Amino acid sequence: MQDSELVADLQRAFPGFSVASYRPLGEGWMSRALLLNETHVARFAKSEAASSDLLKEAAVLPLIGRHVSLAVPRFELCGARPGGLRFVVYPLLPGEPMLEALGPLEAKVQERLAEQLAAFISELQSLPVHALEPLGLEATDLRAELAADREAWGRCEQELPTEVFRYVLQRFDRYLADRSFHSAEVRFIHADLSPDHWLFDARRGELTGIIDFGDCELGDPDYEYLYLLEDAGEAFTRRVLERQGARDIEERLRKLRYLVTFDHASGVLASARYGKPEWREECLAALQEERIGAAEG
Repeated sequence: MQDSELVADLQRAFPGFSVASYRPLGEGWMSRALLLNETHVARFAKSEAASSDLLKEAAVLPLIGRHVSLAVPRFELCGARPGGLRFVVYPLLPGEPMLEALGPLEAKVQERLAEQLAAFISELQSLPVHALEPLGLEATDLRAELAADREAWGRCEQELPTEVFRYVLQRFDRYLADRSFHSAEVRFIHADLSPDHWLFDARRGELTGIIDFGDCELGDPDYEYLYLLEDAGEAFTRRVLERQGARDIEERLRKLRYLVTFDHASGVLASARYGKPEWREECLAALQEERIGAAEG
């Protein structure tokens, strides 16, 4: 689908919204984003699952926006293209996605980001579950999901490098057998807090907003730190936990290291389902590197 066709569908649905200019802003597995008039973002779902995620965001973002210290999208338009795939339009938020590694940033900037993320995560997790359930959010069972992934992984022995297969299977079994990792506590989480979803003001050296709440859920609160550890590193993740006054930080980091393993394993399993062979290669390489590092350590 050409961008011109996406814009035409938008204007047919909302003839009162004038589009004088547009340009690509970004594209992911679930949606494509355009910048309209240099003032608004339009996100177009690429699948029915992505459409459902946009509807979920439309339901929860008004509540979230009233309770957090960083800016979040405020949908002004929510419509459907011919065929039913959804799109939303919202005012452009200040800042740019953090596509670069944290390493080059000054220590004081990293401290500021850790402080802001700690506050943001605490604000999200303080939202009352009973207020979110009527909006269509259901509690997820992380242990059950990982048990299902373990079974799926076990069926792939002939398709995977032997050392990686055995390493991951052992990790699954150790995690699932450790009762300390399993909690009945449920909190609201963004569930995809990778740096490319943080908006950053380089001049001020601080975050301005958080985007892409399509994966948000009621789930294990520790899962919120998965992509901090995977993409921003252990030292930064520890800083965030410390700013929150977290207890048992080392034990939580140990749990998160397992979750990083399982995230890569999930990528391998999903690669065939979604026709993404590059996911398989990337995730297998990460697992091999992790396995070698564990053996050397």
